Amino acid sequence: MKKLLFVVVLLTALVLHQSSIAGPHRVGIGVRYWRSVTSLGEGFDKDDVSWLISYQYAPAWLVRFEADLEWYPSVTETAFAPHVHALVGAGLYGGIGIGALYYDGSFTDPVLNLRVGIDIPLVPMLVDVDLNANYSFTDFDQLSDFEFENITVGMTARFAF
Repeated sequence: MKKLLFVVVLLTALVLHQSSIAGPHRVGIGVRYWRSVTSLGEGFDKDDVSWLISYQYAPAWLVRFEADLEWYPSVTETAFAPHVHALVGAGLYGGIGIGALYYDGSFTDPVLNLRVGIDIPLVPMLVDVDLNANYSFTDFDQLSDFEFENITVGMTARFAF
C-alpha cells in the first residue's frame, strides 16, 4: 500500500511540476528533410528540405495539439503544406495528423501522417528541440504496405510562453 501511495504522490507531483513550469503555448521554426519514392510532378525534386513554422497547444500534461505551415522554397511555383497533429506523450511522443499540399493554385487530396519523436528541453521552461520522424500516406491501405522511403525527418525549435 505504501508503494502505491508513493507512486500516486510522485505522479501527482510530476504532473503539477510539469504543468507549472511549461506554458501551454509554444511557437517555433523548423526544418524537415523529405524524400518521395514517386514523382510529385514538374517543379518538385525527389528529395529536398522544407521549412516550417509551428504552434503547439498543450491543454494537459501528456496531450498536445500542433498546427504547422510548411514551405517548399525550391519548388518553382508557390508550395505550402498546412497540417495539424494530435500528439500524446512527454519527452518521447507519438501522434497522428492530417494536412494537404497547396500547389499551383489548389490543394491536393488530404495526406495523413503518423509521427514519433522526442522533445528535448534545451533551456528549461523556455526552449525545446523536437526531433521527429513522419510517415505520410493518402489511404489507410498504405499502412499495410509500409515503405521506409515515405518517412521524413524533422527538427523544430520551440519557445514556450
